[in-house]
Amino acid sequence: MIDVLSKVNTRLGIAVKDICPHTGTVMADSSPSKFPFLSVNQLNNRSTGEDFENGENAVISDIELQAYSLASVSESRLIIARANDEMRKMGYHRTAGGSEVKNVADTKVKRILARYRRTISSGDEL
Repeated sequence: MIDVLSKVNTRLGIAVKDICPHTGTVMADSSPSKFPFLSVNQLNNRSTGEDFENGENAVISDIELQAYSLASVSESRLIIARANDEMRKMGYHRTAGGSEVKNVADTKVKRILARYRRTISSGDEL
């Protein structure tokens, strides 16, 4: 299976490290325990190309980013902007966001969400 979530998470962690030292691939139904935080989640990784032996040759990768801050919406936007630059370098294009989302679990938390998509073939490098 072609799966690049770990590579994407690693590259984003490096790209935002100076402004957001906490990143992870865990879905956060509530607020994270450390701030600021960048959540990196794979929404979909569906197959889009197979060979005659039914080997997977390509997938459509959908990644969702959520930036959490206790300081301000501006801090969350800065994190998403930096992550967006790195996603573009990896060949992803933004399909939604960066939009502010109300954090129901804790209204003090400022959250920005963005979603990305890219087709990845078995020989692609990020």
